[in-house]
Amino acid sequence: MENHKKFKESLKFIVQKEFFPVYAPSIKCFIFKSRGKSAKNKPIDFSDDEKELIVNGVMKMALKMKNDFEKSKKKKLEKLEKEKLKELK
Repeated sequence: MENHKKFKESLKFIVQKEFFPVYAPSIKCFIFKSRGKSAKNKPIDFSDDEKELIVNGVMKMALKMKNDFEKSKKKKLEKLEKEKLKELK
């Protein structure tokens, strides 16, 4: 039960409408499942397979964010170096 609460809590930090179509496209009705109730107000939850897909998707998203950050950092450093070279000339 404790892990279930942590899983639900972690979904609050993800923009679900952008995350699920890209990193877990096979999961349908993700809004209802994250809320815990279907459109008819019946209990609904993610299956174990879907939870595994979500965890893998979060890992992929984190790696992409890390790579994007490193690329932008590298570009900024290159730009600073070019500016310094121009100042020296």
